[in-house]
Amino acid sequence: MSAKWAFCVLFCFVASSFLFIIAVTNAKTLYVDDDGGAGVFSRIQDAVDAASPGDTIIVREGTYIENIYVGKSLRIFAEEGYEYTFVFAANSSAHIFEVKACDVNISGFTIMGTKGESAGIYIQNAENCSIYGNNISSCTYGIFLNETRRSIISSNIINSNEYYGIFLNSSNENVIINNFASKNWDGIFLKYSYKNRIENNSAVHNNLGGISLMHSCENIIINNTVKSNFFHGLYLMSSYNNTLSMNRALLSMYYGINVLDSDWNLIYLNDFVNNRFNAKSSGSNCWNSTEKKRYAYNNSTYEDFMGNYWSDYEGNDAEGDGIGDVPYIIAISAETDNYPLIESFLGYEIQEKRQIFDCGEPKNPYPSIMGTHKGTIMPSETLTVSKICIYPCTGTCGHIEYVRIWNASLNVSARWKGYEGAWKCISFNNSFVLYAGKKYNYTIITGSYPQIHHTDRLNLDCGVITCDEFVDANGILHKWIPAIRLE
Repeated sequence: MSAKWAFCVLFCFVASSFLFIIAVTNAKTLYVDDDGGAGVFSRIQDAVDAASPGDTIIVREGTYIENIYVGKSLRIFAEEGYEYTFVFAANSSAHIFEVKACDVNISGFTIMGTKGESAGIYIQNAENCSIYGNNISSCTYGIFLNETRRSIISSNIINSNEYYGIFLNSSNENVIINNFASKNWDGIFLKYSYKNRIENNSAVHNNLGGISLMHSCENIIINNTVKSNFFHGLYLMSSYNNTLSMNRALLSMYYGINVLDSDWNLIYLNDFVNNRFNAKSSGSNCWNSTEKKRYAYNNSTYEDFMGNYWSDYEGNDAEGDGIGDVPYIIAISAETDNYPLIESFLGYEIQEKRQIFDCGEPKNPYPSIMGTHKGTIMPSETLTVSKICIYPCTGTCGHIEYVRIWNASLNVSARWKGYEGAWKCISFNNSFVLYAGKKYNYTIITGSYPQIHHTDRLNLDCGVITCDEFVDANGILHKWIPAIRLE
């Protein structure tokens, strides 16, 4: 090797090492404590100002009276959770947390005290933000997304706000999941918003409605409970091509569902129970599934179209298949539910394909060996994930010891709990969303003899999975993909 060539190699190595050190050391963790102290900030805003994009800010228990502006990608979370960490507005006419950057995570705070047009958490023109596990009350708006997309609002308690608990304005492709909204004007309200997923939320005792859509299209409203809201449980106004399924609208003072000047919405497998008026519609909508469903009912299996359950339905079920013999008439309109359910949709076992990311089993899983896999996943459809499973080799105990899935806006992990129950799977503490067309990194550590795809890339109907490296138990490097399933 020439001296000149050796110098170039050495220079490149030193330079790349230097850049690597910079990249690592630039990611900092900053601490905030309202009592102050050495090496910590006493105000959240001071820590935000001092932080660099990608940093984490840990806020210790205490009371903070301030308004926080976040203009860079940061993770801000309360160390002890919302029961011990309070943020009150210093200026009640301003947002308490105002976010104008992508990839911002805010979690674990009790947030209180705005008026006028201000919110507890306000996000403007951003992507990939996560608002998780907060308790927000006594604000004008609880959480307000304005021109924001592909963000997640999950597991928040949003009570006693003047207007909307969660408000999406001109915001698309977001996921609103596992939230509890009570005693607001509206629990969850969408305006000019498209392709959002509203799932597994509870909206109860709100002064106007539970979940409302205005000028909003192509949203999925699924598996929510709206109960004891004053005017309506579910409301659509000038909204089109939305899907509402597996929701329960109960005990509204007026309408279980009120559909006004809205067309081409698909409304099926919902419960409308003991509302003053279970349904009202002025439009042209479909009140049953558009294809036959295979389902089990009273220990027998059937295949038919399926509508909704109406507590005031007066028809019979002569065939005993759980589908009423005559249509249910929707008030005001000429619309009908032609396949009304005889009881709650919970009494029917729907046998349909679940939405999963599945590598499948390889034709030949051998050689098989445990180790650490690292690579990427890019789903072709947006998935809500609660667990990961692996295919073990026949007669073995192949399993996943540890999994981490992450990108700039997501960071989840879980560990194996041993040979108990469904030991081939690991459940995450909270469900999360993988967006269609977005790339996520993974680290998966396996045990015993898992099935393996001996390739570095699989192009599947559900998406693409790659392997950057697999270091087996003997320290040998491969590029092999574990046979996993996300569901």
